[in-house]
Amino acid sequence: MVSGNYLFCMLCLMDSDDLSYRQDMDDSSADVPGSTVANMMTKRQSTCPVSTNASSSSSSSPSKSKRKCTSKDEEGGFLPNDVISIILSHLPASFLYENCRLACRAWAKLLRCPNFVNSQLSRTLPPCLFIQKVQAKGKALKTKCVGIIEDWSNIQVRDMNLQSLGCIVSSSDGVVLIRNDFQCFIANPITRQVLKLPDTKHFSPSLCFNGIARIPNTGELKVVLHRKISNHFFIITAGDGKKWRRYKISTVIKPSRIRNHGTSVGGVVYSSVIDGGHCHCIFAVDLRDESGHQVMLPDGKHQTILSNRDSLYVIDVAMRNTGFWRVWLLKDLHRREWVRIQDLDISAMGLLEPLPKPLVWLESEQVMVVDTSRGCLKGWRDGPGRRSCSQKVVVGCCLRSGNYKILEENSDWPDVQLKVLWHTNSLVRF
Repeated sequence: MVSGNYLFCMLCLMDSDDLSYRQDMDDSSADVPGSTVANMMTKRQSTCPVSTNASSSSSSSPSKSKRKCTSKDEEGGFLPNDVISIILSHLPASFLYENCRLACRAWAKLLRCPNFVNSQLSRTLPPCLFIQKVQAKGKALKTKCVGIIEDWSNIQVRDMNLQSLGCIVSSSDGVVLIRNDFQCFIANPITRQVLKLPDTKHFSPSLCFNGIARIPNTGELKVVLHRKISNHFFIITAGDGKKWRRYKISTVIKPSRIRNHGTSVGGVVYSSVIDGGHCHCIFAVDLRDESGHQVMLPDGKHQTILSNRDSLYVIDVAMRNTGFWRVWLLKDLHRREWVRIQDLDISAMGLLEPLPKPLVWLESEQVMVVDTSRGCLKGWRDGPGRRSCSQKVVVGCCLRSGNYKILEENSDWPDVQLKVLWHTNSLVRF
């Protein structure tokens, strides 16, 4: 069901006779959410309100089934193009692609414009989570997308078909990196665009680190892979004809201590460095200039790296005895500067001892996603027909209300692991 806010934005753009439905769009026959808006557009018989800069003297044949989108701003009946662009940029990427893209050629062209894509991506839209069931060998069994829309009580869940390609290991600006035993793919789950990267079979068995990052200034997509047995990294820029480049990054960190999946923030891929079972520092590959950095953690050693699109956080879970988790923000990578921004009251999460492992921190929504077991949930009791309290679950906890919601259950643990990845939907193409 389409949100009322989205329908309102669409109706603001529509006049009594100002939209026509583009009949020849790819995937237009797909059954997608919000199809009622698209159906409403089919009843519009006139032209689109966005200019296509097409010449009025075009000699297009009247027999063609495609309607021509023209601009009638001089008549005063339509909104200016820049206003329409601003309104559309406030809508979610999924709604834009599944509905607005089908309105007319001009809107379809606008949604492919890099400036519009960046503008829409910069809006503070609700994020989503990829929750994957992954076998011990790394094979993805199921991938589910959980979207938090407007408030914590409104959850949208849909199954994804990306597990056929492999396991999602990293995300940046709406584009994900997917790996299987011997291949790498980058994909946009919204536009369904998939690009297979050149063969990586020759170093896949010893792979220990991988990540993807979209460079903010250029829009380039870069992927980095790392071997356990050396300090050699392999970097590739997405595009036709591109090849892997071997790059040596100086570091005193033993490669085997770098965790597998990288966290991407602002063109930099971060990873925890484990020593003695604890995380003491962070290793970062800055794909903007392809340099390596080692950053010591600010306080304590029982830390978890969390992120959103623009910021990297660490949470000091060693402070559990105080009733709070300390949240630190990496203010400057090159200066290795941390800022303590918040103490989270873990008693407000509705969780019991032993305390869970934090997975994702949604600061704007004040939501913490954690990996725990049913026995740690308040109000849960064993009973006839109920599963064991030791069953692993992924739980979203709202710090404002103290409520929690089970997002995924894992009855096959430890043979199957639950992997959670923070993701922002976008219209980024490559």
